[in-house]
Amino acid sequence: MTKVGAEHVLFAIDYPYEDSYVAAEFLAKADLDDQQRALISHRNAEQLFRVPPLV
Repeated sequence: MTKVGAEHVLFAIDYPYEDSYVAAEFLAKADLDDQQRALISHRNAEQLFRVPPLV
């Protein structure tokens, strides 16, 4: 994160091999501010895949 920035990171899990609850907890507890968390969890993917924001 410190080298590339939150705007260049996407959140993903290795389903079905990784528990999605554990992955979501990891993201929720990560040392990120709200803006960084939003970028990583969904905003970057919305922009990359040209999907309109849900909210």
